[in-house]
Amino acid sequence: MRHMLLSLILAAGLAGSAAGQPASPLPADDIFAPYTNKTPKVAAVVSESTAGGVRTTRFRFASTEGTAQGTTGPCEIYGVLARPAAPAEAKRPGILFCHGGAGVASEDAAVGWARLGYVCLSPDLVGYSDNKRFHSRCREGQMKYAGGIATVSPTPYANTLFDSVVAGLGAFNLLAAQPDVDVRRIGLTGISCGGYMVTMLSGLLDGRIKAVLNLYGSGYVSLGSVFAGEVNSLPPEQQKTRIANFDAATRLSRARATYLTYAATNDFFFSNQSVIATLAAYAGPKYVCWAPNASHAIKLPGGTDHGAPLFTEMEPAYFACVLAGQGPPLPELAVMPVAAGAKTLKFTVRHCPKRVDAWVYTSPAADPLQKHVDRKWERLAVQAGPEGVFTCRLPAGVASFDWFGGITWTFAVEDVARPMSLSTPLCRHEPAKGDTVLK
Repeated sequence: MRHMLLSLILAAGLAGSAAGQPASPLPADDIFAPYTNKTPKVAAVVSESTAGGVRTTRFRFASTEGTAQGTTGPCEIYGVLARPAAPAEAKRPGILFCHGGAGVASEDAAVGWARLGYVCLSPDLVGYSDNKRFHSRCREGQMKYAGGIATVSPTPYANTLFDSVVAGLGAFNLLAAQPDVDVRRIGLTGISCGGYMVTMLSGLLDGRIKAVLNLYGSGYVSLGSVFAGEVNSLPPEQQKTRIANFDAATRLSRARATYLTYAATNDFFFSNQSVIATLAAYAGPKYVCWAPNASHAIKLPGGTDHGAPLFTEMEPAYFACVLAGQGPPLPELAVMPVAAGAKTLKFTVRHCPKRVDAWVYTSPAADPLQKHVDRKWERLAVQAGPEGVFTCRLPAGVASFDWFGGITWTFAVEDVARPMSLSTPLCRHEPAKGDTVLK
């Protein structure tokens, strides 16, 4: 068994280019152009095991890192690959699992997805991973955590996000090259800095990705994020260089995958404004769920408080729906703008499930939107009407406020059923103007 697994992964690693349709070419001068379609070689298989119906391979693959001098050099990235142990009757969907800041490759998550029938690869993303715990062999092990995440001097290769994005591209290409993976059904899931990563990869890999879950992360970090101070303190030309190369939103006009963002209204790490701008830039099908009164947590059904190795409870149903193309379509929520002086808020739900819990959350208007961490969001009652129209009556004497509406339901796709929540975009209601979607 060991030799069979070793041959399997080495065969993938020796391929010259990833399986499936190649990504549309990036401009030749794009810093990541050499890596989007390159499947890296496997440097070493660390160990292999089979337990609980899952085969797990722990390995290192060849990658490229930058240097403080602005050049590049070789490195080795650690990853965990898990798949169902039973022989595949047909090719399986794949998941690339992207950890958050100060995280490492997650064997628990890889095994958790494999138990659901996926082939899952979880790599160290060394530009922002925990350099005291990872098993990769790279410059990050001798650096301060996130010490090079803003710099682009003397060249962009000095930035450690170069290392992490190249590692993410290599991991994706290795996953796509596995002979039991259906290259038409690959999804990405990532949290926080991992949400940044899946957003970045969405633009770099365009049509090769089928589905994305972004939890909290975003592009446009200069508009408001934990990284904004460092980025905005760079000289103007360096700011432009840093954004052009490493902001996750820069290439989103290329994105084609179905993209779901779960965003916490009070998130400390990525501001409301940066999330809103990222969603506006995303060219593919997109959905959002704003979750109230939380930072780096989703306190809604289907969210983060479920105790499983996956990021959120709703993920198995979401990926089963989008990757398999089965089950009911995802509900599509939209605001129904009301005129000045209206006494209600309204939103519509296309493909509305039969049984839903509908809600509206409001908070006094705040400008700029970066001032979001200490806001209080209050839930208001919602009345369901015909054809997926939901109405919320305003209290008397209301002033300007921000709001979003949403629904919670049980999302059932074949034998997978999970609670799930989706929302409208963030909106602003002004008594003299009515409703506008925030941009």
